[in-house]
Amino acid sequence: MVYGGRACLESFIWLSSLTDLAHKLKTVLSSPKRWRVFDGLVAMTLAGIAVKLAVA
Repeated sequence: MVYGGRACLESFIWLSSLTDLAHKLKTVLSSPKRWRVFDGLVAMTLAGIAVKLAVA
């Protein structure tokens, strides 16, 4: 019960943060080159999490 409530709260905070930052990110991610850099950072983060989970 606590886990589900916490997951819902964290999802709400995450999605609220995204909507608040969307306007600012629009100007930062205005060029295709910046999008590629951003996508690369996201890919490295996800790969790192996957490796950490696989090793654990």
